[in-house]
Amino acid sequence: MVRREGAARLSAAAVTFAVALCLAASPARAEDPPSPAPTPAPTPAPTPAPSAAAMGAGGAWSYFSDPRAVQVTTPRTLLYSGWVTSLGHIVAGVYDPATKRVSSMVLQNRLQNDDHDNPSVLALPDGRVTYFWNAHNGAFMYYRTTTRPGDIHSFGPLNTLQVKPSGDRLFTYSNPMLLPAEGNRLYLFWRSQFTHQAFATSDDLGKTWSPARILLEEPNQRPYVKYAASNDTIAMAFTRSHPDESSTGIYYMSYWNNAFFRADGTAIGGMEELPFAPAQTELVVDPAVLGGSAWVLDVALGADGNPVIAYVATGETHRYHYVRFDGMQWHDTVLTDAGPGIAGDAREPSYSGGMALDHSDPTTAYLSRRVGDHNVVERWRTTDGGATFTSEAIAQDTSVDNLRPVVPLGLGPDDPVRTLWMSGTYRYFTDFATSIVGPPAVPPTPESTFVRISFPTPRVVERQAARLSARFFAVDSGHPAVDIEVTLFERRAGGLVWSRAGTAHTDTTGLVSFRHTIARDTELMIDWPGDERWTPVQTSPVRVTALAPAFNPLRR
Repeated sequence: MVRREGAARLSAAAVTFAVALCLAASPARAEDPPSPAPTPAPTPAPTPAPSAAAMGAGGAWSYFSDPRAVQVTTPRTLLYSGWVTSLGHIVAGVYDPATKRVSSMVLQNRLQNDDHDNPSVLALPDGRVTYFWNAHNGAFMYYRTTTRPGDIHSFGPLNTLQVKPSGDRLFTYSNPMLLPAEGNRLYLFWRSQFTHQAFATSDDLGKTWSPARILLEEPNQRPYVKYAASNDTIAMAFTRSHPDESSTGIYYMSYWNNAFFRADGTAIGGMEELPFAPAQTELVVDPAVLGGSAWVLDVALGADGNPVIAYVATGETHRYHYVRFDGMQWHDTVLTDAGPGIAGDAREPSYSGGMALDHSDPTTAYLSRRVGDHNVVERWRTTDGGATFTSEAIAQDTSVDNLRPVVPLGLGPDDPVRTLWMSGTYRYFTDFATSIVGPPAVPPTPESTFVRISFPTPRVVERQAARLSARFFAVDSGHPAVDIEVTLFERRAGGLVWSRAGTAHTDTTGLVSFRHTIARDTELMIDWPGDERWTPVQTSPVRVTALAPAFNPLRR
C-alpha cells in the first residue's frame, strides 16, 4: 500500500509499479484498486469544507530571496509560492482560490538543508512562471520555467545561469523582476561571493543573459538588499553589513533609465559608474541616531512613486519601524516591539519574526511579534502617511511560532489571500520544523493506492535481470510527474535492513525504470519524496520468490 499523507497534494501521487522480465512475452500489470487502469486520471473527491491547512507543509524561507509569492490571472487566478524543506528539496507550490486546493512539484531534490535556498518566483507576461534558486553560498544559480500557463506540473528543464562577475564563484539569494517600460527586460539580482550584490539582465525572459555586473560592494562586509519594481523603476533598500558583524543603518537608491538616484531624484551615478559603496547612496536610518544596528525587511513603492521601507532595530528586544518618503523627506515611525530574536540558536540573535509591506498598497504591513511564548502575525494599517496605525490579529495560534510573513505580488484590492507565513518551530537556518500557511485550503482526501507486482509466465529466474518500472501522475491534473527522484530498495525476505539498489528520475511521461538482478527470496520497495511533509512515501515490501537457474526457458 502506498500511504499518502500531508496537507496538500503532490505530483508523485497516483502510481503504477510493475516488474517484468526484459524479454517477457507479455508485460507485467500493476493494479490500483478499485480501477486497474495503468494510467488512471484521478477522480475528483467530494469537496470538503475549507480549513486552515498548510500550503507548503515542511517548508521554510529566508528573508532575502523574493518574490516568495506572486499571483497571476492568466489563464485564471492562481497564487504561486515556493519553499525549501528540511530535507533540502526545492518546491514550487500553487494555490487555486476557486477550488481552495494546493498543488506542488519538486524543482530539485535534496539541494541543501538551509532556509537561504528558498526559491523566488517570477510571473511572466503570458501567465507562465519562472523559479530561481541557489544553495547558500552555492556554485550555481538554477532556474526552471513552466511550459504551459496555469500548470505547475509543466516545468521545463533545469537551467543554470552562465554569467558571474569576474573572479566570483558563489551565489546566495535570488531576486528577479521585470521592467515593462524596458520591453519586459528581466533583471536578476543575487549576492555574489560575500561582499558583492550582483545582477544580470535578459531581454528574452532568461534564454540569454548579459554579462554580470557588481551593483553594491562593501569591503569585508555583506550588504543585505530588498528590491521592489514598478513599470520603470527598481527600488532598493539595504544595509552595509550583517547587523551582528558591524554597525549598520539602512540605505536607499533606485534605478531608472540606466541610472541610479536618491529618493529626492538626486543622481548617484550611471551604469558605467558601478559598483557603488553604500556610503555613496542615501543613508535613511543612521545607526548612531537609532542607537544600534538596523536590518532591512522590505521596500515598496507607493501609488505616488515614493518609497516605503520596513526595518527592524536589533538588540535584546527587537523593534519594528515604518519609514516613508513624502517627496521631500523621510518619516520614521516606531510600530511596536517585536520581542526577542526568533532563532533558538544564539548564533543568529538578529533574526526577527519579520515584517512585509503590501506592495499593491504599502499603507498596509504584516508583521510577526512575540505574544507570550510564541509569535503571532498581525496586520498594521495607516491612513495618515505612517503617523498612526491600527492593528488586527491575523494568526494567533500561540501554540506555535508564526513567522516571516510575505505579501504576494500581483494582488488586487478584493483578493482574499493577503499574506502567507511560516508556522511551526524555528531554531536556526538549518534547523526548522515549519510549514508555509495562510490561504484557507481544502485538506486533501486521504488516499491509499494498492500496488501489486505480478510477473508474466515463465516466472522470474534467480540472478536473471528484470526491468522494474513505476509511473507517477499528478493527483489534481492527471499530468505525468516529471523529474521525480525514485529509489529502489531490496532486502532478503524477512530481513531488517534495506539496501539501496538504484536511483533514477522519472522521464517526461512520469515513467522511471530500473534494471535489476533478482536474488532468491527478495523483497523490493520503491521510495520517493512523495508528500508535502517530505517524509518518504514507499510501496509496501513485495516478496519475489525467484526460481532456481535450471528453470530458464527464456534466453536472450
